Amino acid sequence: MKMLIYVLLPFLLVLVSSKGLSNSGSYYCSGGQLVPKKHTTISLEREVLSLSREGNYIRVDVYYEFYNPGDSLNEIVGFVTPPAFGDVSIQDQSHPQLSEFTVIFNGESLPFHIDNAGTSGFSDEVYGTHREGIKVYDFVYYFDTHFKPGMNVLRHSYLYRGGSSVCTEHEFAYRLTNALDWANGSIANFDLFIDLGENVFGTIPYTFRKYQRNHWHTLGNVGIEDIRDPDKLVYDNMLRVKSNKGKFHFRALDFKPDFDIQMYIVSNLHRAINCSKPTDEDPGERSFLNLLMNSKEDQVSQARKLSNDSLAFMINFVYAYEGYMFKTEPWRTYFNQFYWYLPQQHIKGSGRVRDEDLQQLLTNLIQERTKRKS
Repeated sequence: MKMLIYVLLPFLLVLVSSKGLSNSGSYYCSGGQLVPKKHTTISLEREVLSLSREGNYIRVDVYYEFYNPGDSLNEIVGFVTPPAFGDVSIQDQSHPQLSEFTVIFNGESLPFHIDNAGTSGFSDEVYGTHREGIKVYDFVYYFDTHFKPGMNVLRHSYLYRGGSSVCTEHEFAYRLTNALDWANGSIANFDLFIDLGENVFGTIPYTFRKYQRNHWHTLGNVGIEDIRDPDKLVYDNMLRVKSNKGKFHFRALDFKPDFDIQMYIVSNLHRAINCSKPTDEDPGERSFLNLLMNSKEDQVSQARKLSNDSLAFMINFVYAYEGYMFKTEPWRTYFNQFYWYLPQQHIKGSGRVRDEDLQQLLTNLIQERTKRKS
């Protein structure tokens, strides 16, 4: 009977770019794959990964099927997560930002231990990092497993706290690429479900493979921008999305990812484009966004410069933003070009909208001009 060590190694997106962001954001934790630390004969046959936002946290639920072609193996399995850094307290850095950690292996709930990489037996050359001159060790959750011959099922769940920055309200990352370390060098059958929450804007990966665009499926009332040329992406390797209530689904066979998962979430459209690189929006959309992003005083000044037709046009944008279902042309076709336009049957033109002040401002200007003419 053999003894091997495996590692659940998370990937923290912001570690790559932390030099420019460490003073303007808080970064707590990330999620990651189950991967072998050394060569193994065990293959990863199936993975179903669900990432669901719960407030400032992401719920990670993973279903794995592993195939062991040989004799039984007793293994130590570990999940490694980096400590918090950036604009966070010393207390937050002193303990892992994970909760509700559970592991069920072949139907049995397993106990686990928590330690740091410097004292747990995991290599501090790999899992020890220097921050501000002090060596800080990643945290390790580890447990004993028994791989029987044939198929083995592991169910894994936890809640982790993401990060934030000047441009984003929430940032989450999850490492996929270390799945290539299994015996088959890939995930034979892979499914990914992402739920960003309700009534939010965000991003999901444009591609996991070099030169190959992801084919996303939408489940529920969600929208995703349709961009086939990566040079036209507003964010590098990320597609902008809108989620009222639903999920984004990705499926692949013989999955060999070159890139990991990274997601941003913001609560409104102007935050979604505030820190993006320039793009060629529709002129009408650009006018609407300019209004949306301005202060109340600037909105009044800018709106007074618009013609009555333009004011009416902007009012339709307000209702489109809320999800009003246009039944006449050209409005139905026009607004269908925007990924954030998600028409809903229950949204009525006479109802209240979130941007009621902007709507009322535009309506009042039209009424004032009409009275003057009469």
